[in-house]
Amino acid sequence: MNPCMTTPPDDSLEPEQSVGGSVAARTSALGRALTALTKTRVSLRINHNTHTLATVSPPKRAGEPWKFNLHAMFLDADEIVLQALVAWGKNDDAAGRAVRKYIDAHMHAVRPKKSRMAGVVLSPRGNTHDLHALMQSVNEEFFGGGRSVYITWGQDGRRATPARRSRTRQIRFGSYDEHAKVIRIHPALDRPEVPEFFIRFVIYHEMLHDLLDLETNEATGRRRIHPPEFREMERLFPQYHEAIAFEHRFLKEFM
Repeated sequence: MNPCMTTPPDDSLEPEQSVGGSVAARTSALGRALTALTKTRVSLRINHNTHTLATVSPPKRAGEPWKFNLHAMFLDADEIVLQALVAWGKNDDAAGRAVRKYIDAHMHAVRPKKSRMAGVVLSPRGNTHDLHALMQSVNEEFFGGGRSVYITWGQDGRRATPARRSRTRQIRFGSYDEHAKVIRIHPALDRPEVPEFFIRFVIYHEMLHDLLDLETNEATGRRRIHPPEFREMERLFPQYHEAIAFEHRFLKEFM
């Protein structure tokens, strides 16, 4: 697993004011500094996440770049912190502690997400599956109990079955509302034919969204829902291949 630091949001925090020039100029300067330290090509992405604030991935093969996905707080980091980032990417524990110290000292730069939980009706207990119990087990097994999200069947708890999609045979099994921090699972999965491991996989997938946030390309403003790091972590689910196989079979037999 690539070095990655996550920090829970704090609703008391205020956004940091931009200092030291434009974001584009500071991003360019940071990229040049990291290139000088690594002595190779660098892929740099600046984020405004609230959870995953720093990810560093050294090259796996010759010719590949170092990959840095850093919170905007690192735009003003000095060379000592940048050296720690590079060393941390090489699994230096002491460097990791130095990076954590920098993050802790600059948490005022993290922009909190406002909750939109008001008016959301939760209905996690289904006729066959109890989503709350399943999410608790996923949270403990894969996230150390550290995720704090809600879960329900269907849109705002409604249990209506969607129309059959005869052409595309596609269905959105789950969704995550990052503002209300609510996972919604499609009610079509609340049936005895659907094994618990598949629902756990869907829940795990949606909880990764809570963990990793969405990446934003600073140049285009576009957001990536499933960046490479997400797909890498998704495959860590023990029954990943069984879940994908069941998904295809479910779409064919029941939808």
